[in-house]
Amino acid sequence: MGKSISSGLLARFAVLLALGLPALAQNAQLEGRITDPTQAALTQAVVTVTRTESGLKREVLSNDKGFYVFALLPPGLYQIAVNKVGFKPLTRSGIVLETGNSRTVDLQLEVGAMSETINVEGAAPLLQPETSSVAHVVESRSIENLPLIDRRAAQLIRLNGFVVQNGSGSQFGIAGGRGDNAMWTMDGESTQNLPNIGVATLAFDPTVES
Repeated sequence: MGKSISSGLLARFAVLLALGLPALAQNAQLEGRITDPTQAALTQAVVTVTRTESGLKREVLSNDKGFYVFALLPPGLYQIAVNKVGFKPLTRSGIVLETGNSRTVDLQLEVGAMSETINVEGAAPLLQPETSSVAHVVESRSIENLPLIDRRAAQLIRLNGFVVQNGSGSQFGIAGGRGDNAMWTMDGESTQNLPNIGVATLAFDPTVES
């Protein structure tokens, strides 16, 4: 009886893990801190994020340290608005969120009436000093139009400036890392060729049309 219960729990956990991984891999995150002109944290500020292409809107309150976070956002172009009594509402547009990335946007409110609004145009800074991660997103249009051998999307790894080819096929080093030491995933699920441990090969590599 104990073994069957344990097996059932493990099976449920595996299903939940399988469902959660694609969500993490295919979405993005937006976070930051709300402060006043003295750099003091603003708590309970209403932070609203809107995806400009679809009108998707989500709202949170900044915490006691002034921080806010929006997890699992679809990639795209966003606008963020902040409102708090005693301060001028602030709106910032042109924020680009890319697949699998986390973007930090800190915002500072000015003291004033709610009737006064500050609009900031332009994208968030590309540099993210909060993390040492390196990443590169290849847009779907490039994937469809590039002349890839056998139309395999895995070849796009060579477009990244921090990737060094280490042999042939899928053997390469990423950002100074060891060759043959990479993990391939698709929609959050591993596609690693598990029998070849230590060799970064793909067990499943569909064409770009799929």
